[in-house]
Amino acid sequence: VLIVATNDGVLQLDPRDEVSTSRRLAPFDGQLAGEVTRVAVDAHTIAVAGSDGVVLLSRRTGARQVLRAPIDLPGPVFDVLLQRDFAFFATASGLLRVRRSVDGLVL
Repeated sequence: VLIVATNDGVLQLDPRDEVSTSRRLAPFDGQLAGEVTRVAVDAHTIAVAGSDGVVLLSRRTGARQVLRAPIDLPGPVFDVLLQRDFAFFATASGLLRVRRSVDGLVL
């Protein structure tokens, strides 16, 4: 899949479709992440990072998790790396490593 994020929303495109169709991912609200800076996707999770934090969506269950700056994160998120056991969030204050749960969200 191809994930496209703007400040207004997130679209999912499936390049395997013969007709290019997109699907708006309803759990994402442009206001939650602020100005979008990065999108990361793996087999379990879609992460949209921005000036106000990160929105995570479990691709299997559809569960959504919001990490807000500066409450849950030290500030705006500039990059995201999703690995099997951890998610890494790059901020101006440094790199934050957070353990991931089975559904791909963070603990």
